[in-house]
Amino acid sequence: MVKLQTALHEHIHNLDDLVNERTAQLEKLLEEIRHLSVTDGLTGCYNRRALQDKLPEEIERAQRYHRPLAVVFMDIDHFKQFNDRHGHQLGDEVLRSAAKHVAGTLRQGVDWIARYGGEEFLVVLPGIDLEGARLLAQQLCAAVQAAPCIWGHESIFVTVSIGVLGGRLQPQDHWSLLLQAADQALYRAKANGRNRVEVAV
Repeated sequence: MVKLQTALHEHIHNLDDLVNERTAQLEKLLEEIRHLSVTDGLTGCYNRRALQDKLPEEIERAQRYHRPLAVVFMDIDHFKQFNDRHGHQLGDEVLRSAAKHVAGTLRQGVDWIARYGGEEFLVVLPGIDLEGARLLAQQLCAAVQAAPCIWGHESIFVTVSIGVLGGRLQPQDHWSLLLQAADQALYRAKANGRNRVEVAV
């Protein structure tokens, strides 16, 4: 009888261990799935879905605590030419390289970058006013330009155009309106010669 009870306890203990192990594996798998669902597979940045979730949260936080918030809309200049001349593999490498150098310029754990679509990225800068965002945007331009994409034996130089919007937000400010204003500034940067920063008016 004692042996049976001991065996039963051991069996239950082993089952508990197995359940705990499987639960940990499942939690890890679910976390990986969650990460993949909000991450752009090519660049490792947040994807557009994550942007649409996170940006309203950042805006609400900035409004609640009366802190500035800046958004930087960035577009890789002449991106289509990279694909046309060298194929989509180079285009992919240009996107990865630009995203890497931009991310390396940002404050870790505070600022964040999302791939908006195609060759467009959005950088969100909590707690930074318009002038600070403009200066950082210029640093981003310089960081990308200073780091050519190595393709075989060739150095492919990349530049970006940037539109910046920043400051203290009003209660009526909606994330789509902020993106629209930053996008208009980006359009001016491209129209005015590219490889430059323009501030939303």
